Amino acid sequence: MIPATIRAPRSSEMTPSLLAITERVTSQSMASTAQEAPRPGHDALGQVHTWLREGALLQAAHWIRDWLKRTPDSMDAIVAQAALHVELGDTASARTALEQVLATLPDHSRALAGMAHLALCAGDAKSAVDWFQQTGPEALDEAELSDWCEALAATGDLTRGADIARHLCERAPKAATSWFQLGLTLHHSGFHEQALDAYAKAHALDPDLDNLCNNIGAAYLQSGRTEEAMAPIGRAIELKPSNPLAWINLSDALLKLRRPDDAALAARRACALAPTMPLALQAQSNALKELGQWADALALMEKAAMQAPVSGGIIWNLAMLQMLHGDYRNGLINFEHRWASPELEGTFPDLKAPIWRGESLAGKTLFLWGEQGFGDAMQFVRFVPGIAELVRQQGGQLHYCCFSKLHTLFSRSLADVIPEVIPHDTPSLPRFDYHLPLCSAPLRLGTELDTLPADVPYLRADAAAASAWAQRLSASGKLNVGVVWSGSRGHQRNPLRAVPVAELAGALRDLPGIEFHSMQIDGVAELASVPDFDIRDHTAELRSYDDTAALISSLDLVITVCTSVAHLAGALGKPTWVMLDVNASWQWLLGRSDSPWYPTTRLYRQVTYRDWQPVLEQVRADLLGLAGGIPAADAN
Repeated sequence: MIPATIRAPRSSEMTPSLLAITERVTSQSMASTAQEAPRPGHDALGQVHTWLREGALLQAAHWIRDWLKRTPDSMDAIVAQAALHVELGDTASARTALEQVLATLPDHSRALAGMAHLALCAGDAKSAVDWFQQTGPEALDEAELSDWCEALAATGDLTRGADIARHLCERAPKAATSWFQLGLTLHHSGFHEQALDAYAKAHALDPDLDNLCNNIGAAYLQSGRTEEAMAPIGRAIELKPSNPLAWINLSDALLKLRRPDDAALAARRACALAPTMPLALQAQSNALKELGQWADALALMEKAAMQAPVSGGIIWNLAMLQMLHGDYRNGLINFEHRWASPELEGTFPDLKAPIWRGESLAGKTLFLWGEQGFGDAMQFVRFVPGIAELVRQQGGQLHYCCFSKLHTLFSRSLADVIPEVIPHDTPSLPRFDYHLPLCSAPLRLGTELDTLPADVPYLRADAAAASAWAQRLSASGKLNVGVVWSGSRGHQRNPLRAVPVAELAGALRDLPGIEFHSMQIDGVAELASVPDFDIRDHTAELRSYDDTAALISSLDLVITVCTSVAHLAGALGKPTWVMLDVNASWQWLLGRSDSPWYPTTRLYRQVTYRDWQPVLEQVRADLLGLAGGIPAADAN
């Protein structure tokens, strides 16, 4: 999940104590009786804005009254009156006053900024930006520049927002809120280290600035510096124990530190403080998934989605849980929100054509393209024949584009389906009328759990290469078993889904009649750490997935964690045992030892968080039975 960040409060949002209010009202009343009218050349409008920001409303009101009495046609005085109307909740009168000014002076910067502020308060950030763009940062005060930053952030123009925030820091370099605004804008832009630098300047000026410590912790989390995030998040909670966003970030940090029970407690506190906040509900759901509390995790995401029906990230997380529970009808619909998820946001290509949503393809060309990772491509390529047949029936034409590293394997496997598979790095794409991401294919085909196309093999290895491997491996007369113990090292869940090689070696050591073969591409150094593990390493010969497919075809069994090899072996129809961590990916469903996606696959599931021992013990027992000619229960 995205760590929760919040903006610094405006002065007008801070609530002083009752005593302080009484003292201020008294002082304002006394001052107003002696207040002189604004002097010529004095920045009276700026003074009014300062008073209003500081809550000195009575003093500002008296001054504005006297100002207008002396110079009723002063445009600045009318803008000041509009600002007072805003503070009193009378936005209609404020708009009328500002429009009066702009009718006379269309380029009055403070009136333009006032119209922008009204738009921002109404939730219309785009109009606010349009109003601000008619003026310049040099003519605005700190609060107006802050409004401009907020409007730009809301419209997604974070580059311009950072520029305006830098103007704000130049204007008020000793104001912690200026540096906070710059840090927040950089933070939302993904420049976490730069954001931390700006936050540090704010912290040096005001270490207890509201929301600052929370956002520092969030930036550390997003930079992968979880340990460093704990102190500022803890301080944020000390300063304001009722801040749900700080508790959300604490839950996220604890989950990254492999403390799911504590993460669940922190998330429960966030939900107690903000029962309908989508991020709080999602945080608790994330923690409960690691604890195997699936029904509660799903219920929380359903509630979060009701509160944030347009949040792509929330809906995408709901989709994962729906499909994990076997609800493909709803899950595939919500899966379409994946492009708004933190993992995929900003990766959708600009293909200059509309997505195909079921329109007639008569006389049209559809461009089907691979997405996400290699495992996803191998899992979903099974839907290419179905899409091809649908296009053919409607009288259209299909182009399919896949990752270049899979091109040889997919071209061979789909030779009877489409005449040509296009590699993704081709210099130019063919013309097409519609396009479709590959993982959207099952939705377009109306696929449900019981209608999955699961005939295997649907991928075919090179026959000559597979035969050469078979001749090499048959000499031993033993059962040949391929092994993969880790997925992509950069995957955020890999530390949880990978099996420590020492534990794996301990489980597979001294098994008679079995020869193990490493297919762990980056595992040479790890194997060196377990010299007594008798395993042959062929990875130097595996230069492509096509090479790996040929080796797999010659093996008797593949044992792997959840990674691309699990999908490749399953798609080749090879008996495959997949070891799954407690929070397994959605396609493996819940509580099953088989897979409707891959009929020759058996699943070995963790029961307790990070405890591989029972899984490895079962794998060893089943291997002993298999080597002795006794099939393992439910094995393929």
